[in-house]
Amino acid sequence: MQKQKRDYFRNTPVAALATATGGAIALVRVSGMSLTGRFREFCPELEERCFARPRYAARVTLYENEKPFEEAVATFYKGPASFTGEDVLELAIHGSALGAKRVLKLLFQAGCEQALPGEFSFRAVRNGKITVPQAEGVKELVEATTVTAMNLAYEKSQGLTQRVSGRILEQLKEILALSEVGMDFSDQDLPETGLRALKLMLKPALSELIQLEQTYDRSARAEKGVRVLLVGQPNAGKSSLFNALLGSDRAIVSETPGTTRDLVSEALELTNERGQTVLFRFADAAGLRITGDSIESVGVQKVLGEIPNSDAILWVRDVALLSQGPTEVESHAIETARQRKIPILEIHTKSDLLSLAQDKSASAEIARAAAKGVLSVSSVTGAGIRGLISKMVDLFANDLERKTGELWITSLDQARAIRAGIHELKIAELAENEAVFAFQVKAGLHEMRQALGAVSPDDVLSVVFERFCIGK
Repeated sequence: MQKQKRDYFRNTPVAALATATGGAIALVRVSGMSLTGRFREFCPELEERCFARPRYAARVTLYENEKPFEEAVATFYKGPASFTGEDVLELAIHGSALGAKRVLKLLFQAGCEQALPGEFSFRAVRNGKITVPQAEGVKELVEATTVTAMNLAYEKSQGLTQRVSGRILEQLKEILALSEVGMDFSDQDLPETGLRALKLMLKPALSELIQLEQTYDRSARAEKGVRVLLVGQPNAGKSSLFNALLGSDRAIVSETPGTTRDLVSEALELTNERGQTVLFRFADAAGLRITGDSIESVGVQKVLGEIPNSDAILWVRDVALLSQGPTEVESHAIETARQRKIPILEIHTKSDLLSLAQDKSASAEIARAAAKGVLSVSSVTGAGIRGLISKMVDLFANDLERKTGELWITSLDQARAIRAGIHELKIAELAENEAVFAFQVKAGLHEMRQALGAVSPDDVLSVVFERFCIGK
């Protein structure tokens, strides 16, 4: 059966619950081109106390079949002076889930329809109140899990990203206009429209775009977490270390090698001794060895496939088995990470299990490893865990701290658009005549314009806002 297309371009009033239920208060939001006169049976007081007095919070009584059932605080925003650009009514009611459903049912009976995910933000974009990047900032603000992510989302929702990118786009438009003037009046020999002058004008804009594009990876780490993959031989202590870092038994620990077969992921904020905090997303995985077990073999392949997507590798090695060296698959995994310049932290585990004889034989190896920055830890006693945490945070904290006034982009669509635009502009730098130069600058503008704030085609807009939550 073909999935019915959601109609974001309808003009009927829409309603949705804008908060979670179960708390003290629930907020029901309504938006439409004209809300006056629609809810006389549901709430007779709205006309006089709210619709006649926009932006005034009034206590009203809600009715069903002429019987009162709820008290609410109603606030009316007359369009276009509202978030969506339409008439907006917000009803603050008691936080009961049943009460919220009852209010929505009566609103639907009065002619409203259930709002689609992100439809309030969509209408704000459609009516010119905010841009697509600003709407995405609202969504990211709601979903933020770190202080940095929240700050980035707020700046985006306020239009800072668009103001900076818009300034760059205006510079490119000016360069394009001058190049076209130069072609139209080529017999005039205007110095500012010559190819050399145009390329000099392009250089700072291109440089700023490159710097802006490079911020996406940093913002992704700050918002979603630094991706850390634990790798090593079976029974090397990966799952025990994973649990020790999390402070809970998230992964199954067993003396039987090959217990962990699938990726087990968890996010956690860690803080170093200087008070810097970084969000990490740890993934525990199958032990690296060649095995005849088909299920375990799939787990090993998942580990190898996950390495390119990781920001750091924790190479977990049993301190008592260092003399045996890494397995062939283990060596391949570590070499893959090194080739991709992914940071590798080598960790020697199970230090608490060394016997006196083993301790003496291993002490020289441990000393050499420590000199190279390798940490020795015990997931049982906790020895070395604090040092490991500090080292991990130290590795990423400075890179994830923004300089004063530095702008980061947070959208993958924006990053891709800027990369595509940079590609076209780099070709423009190599152009041998004004016509090719102008064509490439125009192509660069085309690649970046939609993602950096211009109105997208209808289908693109619908896809963007389907990712939002209801009531936003």
